[in-house]
Amino acid sequence: MSMAGSHLAEPLPPEILDAAMSLDQVQRAELASRLLLSLEPEPLDTDPGYREAWAEELESRYRKFLSGETGTVPADEAIARIRQDLRQRRTP
Repeated sequence: MSMAGSHLAEPLPPEILDAAMSLDQVQRAELASRLLLSLEPEPLDTDPGYREAWAEELESRYRKFLSGETGTVPADEAIARIRQDLRQRRTP
């Protein structure tokens, strides 16, 4: 469910938004990540197999990269793809 264009019960205080927008890009990304995680019913890493499963996934991806089975995408291209995907999801 997209919250774009939704109306919150109480508007966000402008000083909070101003403070958040004054952060640099890396800090805003960290803030966004923490806020999104705070919406989870329980922390994702409470599952005992969580860290092990991610370690295995990362190791698998790294092996595929080293073998040439997969490659990389420049960050600006990846971000452009994500933005395009988000725009398409918002369009009815």
